[in-house]
Amino acid sequence: QRQESTCQLWEPEGINTCVTAPAGCIALALVFLRTNCEAVASRVAIPQNLFHLEQLRPDFALLRIVAKSLILWDQIEPTNEWVDRQTPAFLSKLSTSGADIDWLLVTQTKANLAAGACLALGLRFAGSSNEAVKELLIARLLGFRDAVRSDAHVALMASKPTPDDVDAITLETCQSTIALALGMVMAGTGDLAALRTLRSLRKKTSLDTGYGVHMATHMAIGWVCL
Repeated sequence: QRQESTCQLWEPEGINTCVTAPAGCIALALVFLRTNCEAVASRVAIPQNLFHLEQLRPDFALLRIVAKSLILWDQIEPTNEWVDRQTPAFLSKLSTSGADIDWLLVTQTKANLAAGACLALGLRFAGSSNEAVKELLIARLLGFRDAVRSDAHVALMASKPTPDDVDAITLETCQSTIALALGMVMAGTGDLAALRTLRSLRKKTSLDTGYGVHMATHMAIGWVCL
């Protein structure tokens, strides 16, 4: 009976971390929020090689960056350099001639890391109307908005050395995350530049765009116009 009631969590080889990891990651961040504890932050660090990266889902990389930033609160900087530093250096040095590289995993992880860093900035500077953060988030948001959505099959994207190809679902998820971050920073300001940027996202939607993308976009608009 115990096994049947917890079949989603317990599998023959142990706990299903795809279920437990997100909640555990956020719980750890909230417990050690703003403590700047390097020891705890190291427990949610991003893998520094491909072998360990393959054991981490790309969307969980976003959660890890947010959790790490919430712990190391005072180390968050409103600069592009800080955002770029959240992506491990080895991901940018991979050669397209390398064999056995899951390029879809690499591109998805890089996109999620950038979005996670932007969300951390949104949480850190929420309601501050910080101009530097606003400009940074708008630039990153436009980058995801204008990125080419690859229509190739995921199996081909994983094996073909095209590091710039990202699937539509990943791009839309990251775009929505940064939109919410921008809405948090500029909440209640009615800022025209932020509002124009967020409204422009609606022009990129299609019949295949998920409900969550529309919800995130309009929620961000609502925050700006509080």
